[in-house]
Amino acid sequence: MADEAGGDTLLQIENLRTYFHTHAGIVRAVQGVNLHLDKGETLGIVGESGSGKSVTALSIMRLIPQPPGEFAGGRILFRGTPIVDVREEKRGNEIRRVDKSISESQMRRIRGGDIGMIFQDPMTSLNPLLTIGRQIAETVQEHMGVGRKEAYDRATEMLMKVGIPSAKQRLKDFPFQFSGGMRQRVMIAIALSTNPDLLIADEPTTALDVTIQAQILDLMRGLSAEFGSSVILITHDLGVVAGMAQRVAVMYAGYVVETAVLDDIFYHAQHPYTHMLLQSIPRLDLPRDQPLHPIPGSPPDLLTLGPGCPFVPRCPNALPICRQQMPPLDPVGGSGGHLAACWNPVKEKAA
Repeated sequence: MADEAGGDTLLQIENLRTYFHTHAGIVRAVQGVNLHLDKGETLGIVGESGSGKSVTALSIMRLIPQPPGEFAGGRILFRGTPIVDVREEKRGNEIRRVDKSISESQMRRIRGGDIGMIFQDPMTSLNPLLTIGRQIAETVQEHMGVGRKEAYDRATEMLMKVGIPSAKQRLKDFPFQFSGGMRQRVMIAIALSTNPDLLIADEPTTALDVTIQAQILDLMRGLSAEFGSSVILITHDLGVVAGMAQRVAVMYAGYVVETAVLDDIFYHAQHPYTHMLLQSIPRLDLPRDQPLHPIPGSPPDLLTLGPGCPFVPRCPNALPICRQQMPPLDPVGGSGGHLAACWNPVKEKAA
């Protein structure tokens, strides 16, 4: 069942499949993902490394390298515009894949303008040969159609908003002259400089110390509210999600296995994977000597996925049908919109 959207939907993802062709075989990185994001909402996407979170984000931005990547099927609608629209149609006796996505020139107007993205590593995302001021100003000129002076004024304004002191002077500096936390602030400034409707943040606090992480998250929270941007926050840290998101989608092996409002995920998790993720987190309300419960085993090889649920080898609730058929993402109770892909959901509270 698709993740149902309402009238204020900004982004709708329907049965998205993103694959990569390698010498070893086809890597099914994203498998039939259904998600939606409403205007002004923050959606957290969580899961272990390799679960398909970043590929989903890159699919929204249309930054999947083709080849080796391909959109094998599905749709991504942004404000009703088909960023990705790949479907199978019957023509005579043949079934052909038809691509009705918007053109790359149309996508360039959306990418960086209506949709901004903060990547994991700002040092590799920023151009080391261009000043920070030029990188922000060029983005503003490209998408807002203003002159050079207005663009540099906007760049100064954005550096001030993200808390970089002596903003006008620092426009002349290069990325290597900034610390890791400051570079991430610059990435936020670039992403928000065009007043985007959607901000995608892919592990925005990776490699930053805890104090700087908190500052970056507070900055994102405040600025997204100021600019009225919807946010997709991709992370493996459920603590980050708890402080930022209204809804959460849990991914595993390319599938969305559970999605719900924040409280339902934390207190009424239905999928065994979500439940076990929560049990593996240190908690201040439990005795200090109580051991954590790590999830046994390892994530599956995406080259060799079978027809059933990919979590079966690690799942304590597995039934025979789990090995034979992937369950649909269906309603499981709680607040409206709580969906889980599980034949044998968890009956007890998760926390």
